[in-house]
Amino acid sequence: MTTSDVIARVDRLKVALQKLTDQQLRFIESLVVQFQRPFVKINRDLASDLIDDRTLCDFGDVLRIHHCLSKEALSKDRFEYALEQTLNLCGIPAVLAPSRTNRGHDITIRGVRCSLKTQANKSIKEHDIHILWATCYREKDKAGHPARLLSCL
Repeated sequence: MTTSDVIARVDRLKVALQKLTDQQLRFIESLVVQFQRPFVKINRDLASDLIDDRTLCDFGDVLRIHHCLSKEALSKDRFEYALEQTLNLCGIPAVLAPSRTNRGHDITIRGVRCSLKTQANKSIKEHDIHILWATCYREKDKAGHPARLLSCL
């Protein structure tokens, strides 16, 4: 994105922000404050063939937004949707399975069906969050290679 693209976007936002209520502006301010905070610690598996630095930070921003809006853990369906949206915005094709009760997989990423697992219990530490998904499978890729695991965060 060029500097002029950024300036044009900011100008459009300025116009839109002027039409918001006081409460809506406070909400937007809280999001902006959250985005300005640095990540305390953010690491990824450098061998990942799925998650790069941008995708990791973008998904981290989704978690920040969630916790601006809720004290509750991110539910499995919200995690799946957030992951799908983040991957697509980062140029990684992803499509959720047609049904939440689909047997076998939850999401298809780059043509690979993946089963996502979440954990939200009291043993999770506020400053030590691990996001892992592993059960990705395919019979053979286009080159005829056997199934491989898509590594992740």
